[in-house]
Amino acid sequence: MRTCHPLELCNEPPAFVRSCGGDVLLGHNTLMEFNLRGYPFPGWSEAEDRREVSELILASLDDLFPADEWVLQAEMKQLTKEERMLLIEREQITPSMAARMDGVYVLINRRQNIHAFINDEEHLMIQTYHPGGMKGLKNARRAALADQQRFLKKLPVAFDQRIGLLFSDPCKGGEGIWVAALVYLPGMMMAYHNCNLVDSMSDMGILCLPALSHTKNEQGDLYWLCSPTTQYLRDDANYETFLCAIQELCDREEEARRDIMSGTSSLHFLRNELEAALSTLTRSKSLSYRSLLHALSMLRIGLALGELTVEAPAGRVHQLIAQAYTQTLPTYLQLACNSQTLKKRRSLRAALVKKLIGEELRIHAPFIEN
Repeated sequence: MRTCHPLELCNEPPAFVRSCGGDVLLGHNTLMEFNLRGYPFPGWSEAEDRREVSELILASLDDLFPADEWVLQAEMKQLTKEERMLLIEREQITPSMAARMDGVYVLINRRQNIHAFINDEEHLMIQTYHPGGMKGLKNARRAALADQQRFLKKLPVAFDQRIGLLFSDPCKGGEGIWVAALVYLPGMMMAYHNCNLVDSMSDMGILCLPALSHTKNEQGDLYWLCSPTTQYLRDDANYETFLCAIQELCDREEEARRDIMSGTSSLHFLRNELEAALSTLTRSKSLSYRSLLHALSMLRIGLALGELTVEAPAGRVHQLIAQAYTQTLPTYLQLACNSQTLKKRRSLRAALVKKLIGEELRIHAPFIEN
């Protein structure tokens, strides 16, 4: 089944991109993973195995979700190379899914906050995004464990009494529930130039990933911080340690922002960065996506700290910024605007951003104007 063209998804950004304010903790993903008994893991499977697994899982998903839940339900081989790349850039499939093709499915709901991946790293992953702060993050694992029971009753899941759920990576064996916090850290990245977030989180057993994983050097100050593997069922202490680490990180980011605003040289540096970002967003004639990410991050922190103001209604601000992230993606410009060359895409990206940010958002910098 193919319920819509992937380009139709682009009328709205994915849910996590819509959380594009200046808060530190923007929201979280809950992830449930399962493998079926009696079938090889996807990385070791043949196309016939994957097709059998996908048929079983699709039938169960039909029982577990409303009939009209999925706006897109597609097997990878139904999608063109460009359509798969578009979904990768929107963080709605993974590169390994795009490469495997037969029996590999993606299902995306209408609000684009639930994604089901069939035959990615595991037979099934259900990923659900929720906006909000620490209160929601604290409750996320408990809610996901309750949801997990519905799936365990419907699917013949690979399970061991001693280990718990079984996965392609033996170190993941256990509970099968993960929570990933979406954090926005421009203050720390500016204040602590030598900050290596990936390494510092790794020391605590927390996996740190760029939220926009298809980019390379410029991360836009957005990261997913994933809860550690819970190898013992109902290991609340492990999750509490994760929550404490996220709270400490949020506190450090808030402190970094205060330090920037209270120091003469750091405030001067911030304002220079904001002025450069405004020039990028409103005056560029050619714009790479990497440069755009940094400029949008500076725009967001400038608004959060009150250094920038806008004329657009409050309800439109996040919408326009989210559009700037997603309607300027390389493959979106290629497919939706027939921009076949890098030069043309960069030119069109600059024009689109100028319209969204410069003309519709109507942004001002009082520290420059005064």
